[in-house]
Amino acid sequence: SFYKENSIEVFLSTKAAKLDTSNRHVTAEDGRTFAYENLLIAPGAELRILKIPGHDLHGVYYLRQIDDTEAIRNFVEKLSSREAIIVGAGFIGLEVAAALQQMGFAVTVLEMADTLFPRLGTPEISDFFLRHYQERGVKFIFQDKIEAFEGEAHLRSVRTSGGLKIPCNLAVVGVGVRPVTGFLEGSGLEMSNGVTVNEYMETSLPGIYAAGDVANYYDPVYKKQRRIEHWDNAIKQGGVVAKNILGHREPYGGVSYFFSDVWDLHWQLVGDNEESDERIIRGSMEIGKFGVLYLKGRRLRAMFLLGLPFRERRTAEKLIVQGVDLSAHLSRLSDPSFPLEGILPEGMQK
Repeated sequence: SFYKENSIEVFLSTKAAKLDTSNRHVTAEDGRTFAYENLLIAPGAELRILKIPGHDLHGVYYLRQIDDTEAIRNFVEKLSSREAIIVGAGFIGLEVAAALQQMGFAVTVLEMADTLFPRLGTPEISDFFLRHYQERGVKFIFQDKIEAFEGEAHLRSVRTSGGLKIPCNLAVVGVGVRPVTGFLEGSGLEMSNGVTVNEYMETSLPGIYAAGDVANYYDPVYKKQRRIEHWDNAIKQGGVVAKNILGHREPYGGVSYFFSDVWDLHWQLVGDNEESDERIIRGSMEIGKFGVLYLKGRRLRAMFLLGLPFRERRTAEKLIVQGVDLSAHLSRLSDPSFPLEGILPEGMQK
């Protein structure tokens, strides 16, 4: 109703097939063409599918759309025995593992890396989550990968490259996504791990923008190209594109943000920890209320938070954007009673 009231035409079940930048129109799969003056490319990302033996067995699922959720729920309700394998220990995999354990499943997680959340580069976080899952009965197999789903019509087990055969009647695969760019082939747009855009979300061709999972954008905060797969990022970038189409010249300056909920835990990650050269653990892992500050050159680059007040995330975002030198406060950052807000420049503490 919002779109109708605001004179916005919406064409559902209409998939883009080709972008013609010379004649400035998009052709749909059904042959219709749509002319444009300005164009926003925001098709998101699509699942990476495992094309291995048994991939089409009944009981093998992926989780991306609401329909996937409903399909898994309906399937689970009909099972008499409950043994699940989760392929991939990323955000989706670990959330599904926790949900299935609460539904009475015996859950095994298969992960190619040698630990949980290796990108965080913090063994203490990896050990904390591994212990939390294992205490609830979830099993992990690291440094191994799936070779085949086994069964006749229905899934009965999985076979790994390491020679393991794991009985299961449900498998949920979470091995990542890739940007949807097939319809852009031959368009002349610069593409590298998605559609390349600058800090204004502009592509290499005038009048064409990209946002969301598909956009490999220049991040002025970190001064490098990045592609972020998260709805918060997509919403913010969409707003920037709208303003720039309307004639404003506004760069995207948001700080990337992720969160996850598993059992009684709510955790958040703000920023980019990849190039950090120093880590400071803030709070206590024993009581499940802690953070990890990732610094580079004594300036905050990212922060992981679990059980800490919401205001600390907001403060961390401001410290990252402002590039505040934390040298004078290093000895106190590990103490959660020391307020991070006090480090902010005057006028930014609210």
